[in-house]
Amino acid sequence: MLDPRVEYGRRLESRVQTIARRERQHIVIGNLKLAAVVVLLALVWLRYGRQAISVAWLLAPLCAYLGLAIAHEYAIRARTHAETAAAFYRAGLARMEDRWAGTGPAGERFRDGKHIYADDLDLFGHGSLFQLLSTAKLPMGENHLAEWLLRPSAAPRVIERQDLVQELREKLDLREDLAVTGEDLRVRLNPESLTKWCEGLPVFTGRGLGTLLVVLSFAAAATLLYAIYTRTYWEFIIVLAIEGGLTLVGVLFVVVGCDGPDGAGAEARLERLGRDGLAEPAQPVAEDDIGPAADGGRHLRRDDADGDGAAPERLGPDARRHRRTGHPPGAPASPGHELPRLTVNSPRGR
Repeated sequence: MLDPRVEYGRRLESRVQTIARRERQHIVIGNLKLAAVVVLLALVWLRYGRQAISVAWLLAPLCAYLGLAIAHEYAIRARTHAETAAAFYRAGLARMEDRWAGTGPAGERFRDGKHIYADDLDLFGHGSLFQLLSTAKLPMGENHLAEWLLRPSAAPRVIERQDLVQELREKLDLREDLAVTGEDLRVRLNPESLTKWCEGLPVFTGRGLGTLLVVLSFAAAATLLYAIYTRTYWEFIIVLAIEGGLTLVGVLFVVVGCDGPDGAGAEARLERLGRDGLAEPAQPVAEDDIGPAADGGRHLRRDDADGDGAAPERLGPDARRHRRTGHPPGAPASPGHELPRLTVNSPRGR
């Protein structure tokens, strides 16, 4: 097997070269699009100012601009994907070289001072386990990882996850594709809003509105041709204004229908979806799997010392022993008073 550092470094260098090449393409195509616009304006002046050429001459720069626009979009997407892949490999190298602290989401929103071990094990925060493990692109994935860290899982489930990690270990191309796709979905994906829109009542109903839209489409085409030949543009502008107004009304209806009156943002909606729709269902955990603390494994929280609901501060070793046993710090521990500890008995040997 190849050294991961060498492979990640090689792929990172390749992606950086791709970024530089796509950036040059972006600049060249942008300049060509500007030149096509200048040529089009010159031909329009020759046609309608001097009556020197026919209208067919205008098609050449228009077609050229359309082709350049498609190529430009392709170059920009390729550059963006290469940048995402480069960031993926940089993050991997940072983890291998122990430079990962502070380079990713810290999961501060999942911190719970009353949880029995979250603060003691540094699950969340700067330089935490969550920051080391999380490669999630959406709040749903972050919620799922936080659930795994905050709840005990049965040993067979843990072993199954380890087997999946082992299987994905050699599939570096697949993991890169997932990272790139996840970055694309970070902005575009809004599944809860889409679901509400699909399940909601139709926004535009009746045949009258559909007929109006069809008529406006034909009117736009007709007034455009009329404007080209007569150089009278008011009719075309009026039709466009009507179509724009109807489009704006439709967008407002869809947005209000999806978001609701509370105006919840996309991040909150995705967070609710991850919590309610994609969170791992609670699995029955046998006492043999997690030891005598199975009953408390579902709600591992500390009782606040003052009873005021405030999150306790991080505890030192003596204070933690005092919380478990009831003995003051520094006092010798008495056998039989300490609460049962959470243990995981794995079928695999350590």
